[in-house]
Amino acid sequence: MTGKREAIVKNFINALNVLKKKPFRDSQFNVSDILIAAYDVGRNNIEFEDDERRIIGPLIKDLIKPIDEYIFSIGYSFDHNYTGSNLILRSGLQFILDNCKSFPVSQSETLEDTFSYLQQTESIQTLDEALKDWKSSASPLTDENVTYSVEEITRPKDVPHSHTWWY
Repeated sequence: MTGKREAIVKNFINALNVLKKKPFRDSQFNVSDILIAAYDVGRNNIEFEDDERRIIGPLIKDLIKPIDEYIFSIGYSFDHNYTGSNLILRSGLQFILDNCKSFPVSQSETLEDTFSYLQQTESIQTLDEALKDWKSSASPLTDENVTYSVEEITRPKDVPHSHTWWY
């Protein structure tokens, strides 16, 4: 393991472990930490090793409900002043969905099975609709009330084009 890779993986696993130890009602900020760590994993094209997959899979399965609730809450009460952060959180979630779906949860189950829960609850759709509405608004880059910069809402080069919520 390289030092940078090791630090990124450790940060992601630690964020998952911290949330697992928290009461559900106190989990909001820790879910944000997980999604930001996942964003770092994705932007750095981290490939997980088998032992890491076996650790991460069950942790994400155990945490899917607080993750789902958090995603729904930021979509439902979308604040355009936090758009830069919300774009990162949405990409972090997408990196988890894309990169972790094959991770084992048990002998016969993978995270892909767990991720179907997110589709059933429509939390992702709620956030995506909020981001789409924000993006299609008349002048998101010239609104004098916004507190983000153009750089904060422009898709970074190391984020896939499939992350269409970015500018």
